Amino acid sequence: MVRTVAVTLLVQMGARGESVATSTEASVLLARESAAGRPFAMVLLDLHLERELGTDVCRRLRSEGVAIPIVGMSGDGDALAALTHDARFNGSIAKPFSAQDLYACVERLAGGEPLRTLE
Repeated sequence: MVRTVAVTLLVQMGARGESVATSTEASVLLARESAAGRPFAMVLLDLHLERELGTDVCRRLRSEGVAIPIVGMSGDGDALAALTHDARFNGSIAKPFSAQDLYACVERLAGGEPLRTLE
């Protein structure tokens, strides 16, 4: 449900948002879009996934060469606080988040790039 809400809000702000269910799908999508000249501006990544930890996914994406901002999302304040010590993440956003919180995060980290985001 969070993915659907995030993508809906991003589309409302003029971004092209796409949602994937697994880290493998994320890797494939990021590589394909980058190769096609349509790189994403950032990644929204939940820290508590069904089969993986978001921190492990972030490390893997970085090892694959993903250099765009990666934002960790969680309802666990302690997990978000720990992200400040993990240089692989560029930011965090607490769930539940407001549209204003999401917009501010995207605007801060997208760096003026065309907004195409992945959650």
